This record gives sequence, C-alpha cells and structure tokens, in this order.
Amino acid sequence: KGDWFQFTFAEPQSCSSVEVVTGYDHLPRYIVEQGSVEVSSDGVNFERAAGLVGGRAKVECTQPVKAIRIVVERDGNGEDNVVVQPLKIFR
Repeated sequence: KGDWFQFTFAEPQSCSSVEVVTGYDHLPRYIVEQGSVEVSSDGVNFERAAGLVGGRAKVECTQPVKAIRIVVERDGNGEDNVVVQPLKIFR
C-alpha cells in the first residue's frame, strides 16, 4: 500500500486513451489487486483518472499526457511479485 509505478514520457503524448495492465494476460496472477491510475499533463501534478478492475484500467485522455502512475492501494496480492505490462497507447 502506498507504492506506485510511474511512466514518464520525454514529451507529452497526444492520445485518445491509454490502457494500463498489471499481471499476465493469460492468467490472473501478479496483479495490483486494488489501485488506481493517475495522469499528469506536466509530470508533476497528478489527478486520479481511473480505478483498477482486475488489475487493469483504461483511461480516456482529454489532454496530452506527460506521465502516468499506477498507485497501489492495498497491501499485498498473495504473491511475491507484481507484473506491470507496457502501456497500450491509442492514438
């Protein structure tokens, strides 16, 4: 609880949406069980954009995105690890 993973782009990205996925695609292990996704247009100030459901979330982007954070809101997931997949950015 309280940990976070951050993706920061060199330049703000114009996109329609971003999909955030934790865990494996083929089985529900190593996910962030309870968390949220925060988005920043400047890389400094973040705003909650979505809650994770089943370890994933899709965020609709209304402005260019400089950084995205996955915020963990619960201790543990019953595993020793967490998998954070590359972001899926939709233009």
